[in-house]
Amino acid sequence: MKLLPDSRKFIGSLGLLLLLNLVIKPVWVLGIDRQVQNITGYEVYGQYFGLFSLALVFQFLMDLGITAFVNRSIAVDPSKGPALLSQAISMKFVLSLLYILVVLTIAWFTNAYTAPLLWLLILLQVLSGFQMVLRAYLSSSQLFVQDAWVSVTDKLFVIIVIGAILWLPGTGAAISINRFVLIQISGLVLSMALAIFFLFQRQVRWNIRPWKYFSWGILRESLPFAVNIFFMTVLMRADGFLIERMAPGGAYDAGTYAAAFRLNDAVNMVGYIMAGFLLPYIARQWPQEKQVKDVIDICRPLLMIPSVLLAVAAPFISGWINTVLYHGREAGTSALIKILFLCLPAYVIIQIHGTLLTATGYIRDFLKLSFLFALILVIADLFIIPRYGINGAAWVSVWIQTGYAATVLVVSGLRTRIWPGRKEVFMYFGIAVAAFLVFKYLFL
Repeated sequence: MKLLPDSRKFIGSLGLLLLLNLVIKPVWVLGIDRQVQNITGYEVYGQYFGLFSLALVFQFLMDLGITAFVNRSIAVDPSKGPALLSQAISMKFVLSLLYILVVLTIAWFTNAYTAPLLWLLILLQVLSGFQMVLRAYLSSSQLFVQDAWVSVTDKLFVIIVIGAILWLPGTGAAISINRFVLIQISGLVLSMALAIFFLFQRQVRWNIRPWKYFSWGILRESLPFAVNIFFMTVLMRADGFLIERMAPGGAYDAGTYAAAFRLNDAVNMVGYIMAGFLLPYIARQWPQEKQVKDVIDICRPLLMIPSVLLAVAAPFISGWINTVLYHGREAGTSALIKILFLCLPAYVIIQIHGTLLTATGYIRDFLKLSFLFALILVIADLFIIPRYGINGAAWVSVWIQTGYAATVLVVSGLRTRIWPGRKEVFMYFGIAVAAFLVFKYLFL
């Protein structure tokens, strides 16, 4: 396949981003986050996981789609960049107050209010929201290398600091959940400082005047992005909070679920990163269908092949993963890994083709699908979790994510005429069958 110059530049920058994240993120997930759970315990970490899910689900209120709107708008017309950035940052200050009020209210009514942990998690999400809009400016301005470094700075900082606490003699017991969140907050502040430095290098200036620059026009334009992000977050994270509140084992069950879900989240992180790169690129190149299709056809297999391999391998290696990562402490983790890994191929389709729908202007179609499947997931969880616990929640996630991915793929194909080729689909089936036979032979 012969790529056009813009496509080659995009693929090269994406390669750097993936390389940095493939070095940093596994260390974060497997070396830091996992070990924090092992030290603090399943119940304490389960409470953190439930509250983190609550804070994350409602983060859309602090953004209301502004980041995605800014990303797409600047990619289409770079001259609007500084003005849009000023408005976006100013509006986020106002919307952050709304976000804090809603999260605290819901936590109070669901009896999930836990200070200071909840306040620390709220601050973490607020800072994350500001980091996202700064990164959106970088990526939409085609500053992919700078965005790549900003994307890993916070995690790199946490790895260094918590790694020192965990592995220096006599300091491992000093870690606590509150301290863990505080160090994450410090990493985000450092990451934001680096993003601001890159913007100042490009002579990008902005004015922060929350009440003057609050724009209802931008809010109306960005609202579909916001609501879609909310429903997508519900699809990924609502079960964590619902398990902590409703499962027979409460916070302990949430900790067990978190131990397995952590691996899904780590694998899916690459998809999030790629989607963040694809959105401004597709928005700028569309309607040059050939150029967009070339990039999609490269990105999709890069994610799909490892996802298929992991989904097939899960029944054979879940016990080994549980032993290596968690010392076999909770047998239920192995069963959850087997189930949740089946979601991985669906995540890829949602990230790639959902981004395609968003970037090409079909956000409302994507929004309708996200709403439908988020509603089904929450209703199913409300009935399934109290009766069948965490395994029931995991199977609900598999079926909902698979159905969601299939409909997103069909709708994006009908709207953009970009489909996976037959050879590519047969390749995935071939890889799945071959991997199953190899693993079955190896684990006889």
